Amino acid sequence: MSQTTKRQFARDLRQKQTDTEKTLWYYLRGRRLNGLKFKRQDVIHPYIVDFVCYEAMLIVELDGGQHNTPEKIAYDKVRTKFLEKLGFRVLRYWDNQVFNHLDEVLEDILAKSSISPSPQRRGKLDYRAEKIGTKQSATPDLKEEILTPLSPS
Repeated sequence: MSQTTKRQFARDLRQKQTDTEKTLWYYLRGRRLNGLKFKRQDVIHPYIVDFVCYEAMLIVELDGGQHNTPEKIAYDKVRTKFLEKLGFRVLRYWDNQVFNHLDEVLEDILAKSSISPSPQRRGKLDYRAEKIGTKQSATPDLKEEILTPLSPS
């Protein structure tokens, strides 16, 4: 797929976000998460990533049940290794983690961003607003080896 075709596909993905992507994007957009600038459905050739923060070299991927097959797990491992070789840190969360443990997911993303808060960023985090989206049934956590675990509460 050419770079132009990938960009159009990414644009289409932004128009057809899943409920999980909409929910997380609400908290990541507009520098709401401690001043970090995230982009959604961005092309990092040859892949399209769900969310990326270039200043922190951080990628956030959301995985639904379709990522729970042996083929998809293997593909995701290869993809993650490629992105890590480019210098990115790749965080993966199941959809149900976003819906059921949003605060922990956001705190984990922030902790792993490795950017020290500037004076403007210090203080209460700017992501605790009303949660949006719908609840989904829990997906079994069969992909532990490539998910970034949440810090214990």
